[in-house]
Amino acid sequence: YLNELIHEHLENTANSIWLKEKQKSKELSAEGRLGVEILLEYLPEAEKLKRKKLHTASKKINKPLESFTKKIKFKKSFNSTTAEILTEFAQNFKLKLTEFKKDKSLAHQVYIRAMRLRYTFELLESSDVSTLVKSLKMLQDLLDDTHNLKRLLKRVDYGLKREVNKWSQDYLDALKTNRTQSEPKRVFALSSLRINILTQIENNHKVVEEHWLSKSTNTFFKDATTAIKTLKKTPDSVMTEVPDNKHQDA
Repeated sequence: YLNELIHEHLENTANSIWLKEKQKSKELSAEGRLGVEILLEYLPEAEKLKRKKLHTASKKINKPLESFTKKIKFKKSFNSTTAEILTEFAQNFKLKLTEFKKDKSLAHQVYIRAMRLRYTFELLESSDVSTLVKSLKMLQDLLDDTHNLKRLLKRVDYGLKREVNKWSQDYLDALKTNRTQSEPKRVFALSSLRINILTQIENNHKVVEEHWLSKSTNTFFKDATTAIKTLKKTPDSVMTEVPDNKHQDA
């Protein structure tokens, strides 16, 4: 994680402002903030190397990072920590789904929370979570499709308004000159497309309602709770020293 911070820092800025802001943010744990302090201490050396390959800069700073890692004694196992994270993500996802039932404009926020939960579940090599992952992906696809349809609808509305104005002006000109007015074919075509888009959006909302917002059909959270409890009970070696490079990369 700290190596990722170095990479992001070297790609985004030539000074320590960005990293100091990261240090102040609440998203970092106490260990994370301590790690950032170490990075800030060794940052000048890393910045000298920023024109070279990033992994070279990262390599140079590995020694202080290893020294830092040795100071940390992890009290929780990977499984129990992941279970806690999954519980929090599942609760946030469920809460946002409840709000989405009343306010469909929250679709993107539901998408983000589904994505966090799905990606965390995908870290686990277990057949128990494969169904959960598939369900979340289906929801994400539906919400993404709906989002794209709404963007398309805005473009269609803009085009429809422009075509109506254009045809109206042409109609008035035809009346003045006593010529035959042509049919507004583009207006009809865009109106038909608009109706189809609205129908598809409504159908997507119905699928989400049926599979995610109905208590009788949605067993996702029950299955998720069972999977998380199983994960928490699964024994896992507690890390008390610096892992080797292979585990560190993983």
